[in-house]
Amino acid sequence: MKIIFFQPRTHNNICDFLKELSINDDIEIYSYENNAPVSSKKIYYEKLKSFKTFKKEHLNIPNPFFMWKKITSYKIITFKTLGSITTVIGVIICKMKRIKPVIFVQGVYTETKTFKGKLLRFFFKYLVRNSILISATKVGYMESLELTKNSYYLPFCIYCNKGLYLTDKINSNTMLCVSKIERRKNLMPIFEAFNLLVENDSYCKNANLILASREVKDKLYFAELKLFIKEKNLGDRIKIYINVGRLKMNELYAKSAFFILASNDEPAAVSHLEAARYGIPLLINTFNGTFDYFIEGKHCVLLNSIQKEDIYKGMIELRKYNSIEVRKSIHQYVAAKFDPSDSVKKFKLILKNEKKILQ
Repeated sequence: MKIIFFQPRTHNNICDFLKELSINDDIEIYSYENNAPVSSKKIYYEKLKSFKTFKKEHLNIPNPFFMWKKITSYKIITFKTLGSITTVIGVIICKMKRIKPVIFVQGVYTETKTFKGKLLRFFFKYLVRNSILISATKVGYMESLELTKNSYYLPFCIYCNKGLYLTDKINSNTMLCVSKIERRKNLMPIFEAFNLLVENDSYCKNANLILASREVKDKLYFAELKLFIKEKNLGDRIKIYINVGRLKMNELYAKSAFFILASNDEPAAVSHLEAARYGIPLLINTFNGTFDYFIEGKHCVLLNSIQKEDIYKGMIELRKYNSIEVRKSIHQYVAAKFDPSDSVKKFKLILKNEKKILQ
């Protein structure tokens, strides 16, 4: 197949899928922000045009004439993220050309209480009327069905090499949290829970917490986190890494014994899937759209609250998963259930089912 893929930025949650898809298909990928690792054969970066908005901010948009020309040359047109300006422009072009595009979504806009929400809802429903929506979460899939019947559920996928679980981790108490630094990520309660763990549990006197972040989105919140570390004398226990690249991230996954994700607004996280391929037991919550990728009591401890006391209890519970057998089981589960080759097969079945897309 001849496929073109537009995305606002290269995101880890789609990289392995695109790499697998590119093995047997002619695919070109256009990304508008080069800020993540690339795992595909062909990828190009087009410079964005910058426009000033009424708020005196800059709005970066792709060149619609460039997109028009590219869309004309390909049979399968795909986009990443429903609400991005790249997708909106591209889908409008597809409508003008009477082409049925594929849109990979993490969630859709469902707020309908305000006039703005109702207006956006109406706009998206019109926009995707003749599109195919593919969601990586079950919640996103159900929301997509409200917009168009041409909706499908396709979980994220990830390459999982044999032997990524390390037996020496059973002697480690290193906890890893991968997150942007912003308030919705709920990092302060994680730090507070870790402090309770160090103070009250003799087993965890040698525990360490690593926060790995791609970017600092809230500088004030970052300052609050650093102040907490200083006031509680946790400088030798809590380490924060900023602008972490893929190689460094893999090193952190490899040496960490446990993984924690406790955001209060996480539409579709992929970091816990990355951790699980290393056989790392997980502490996650139901506020994450992809929490049901794993089985509670077998692969993860599942939180229904993000308060520090509950996170603290979850950290204690997580110790029960500290065995070679559990780590091997988690690793094998990821390898079997989230294989990129299976995801590509399912994707092609979706295209086969939607015969109009090939016309």
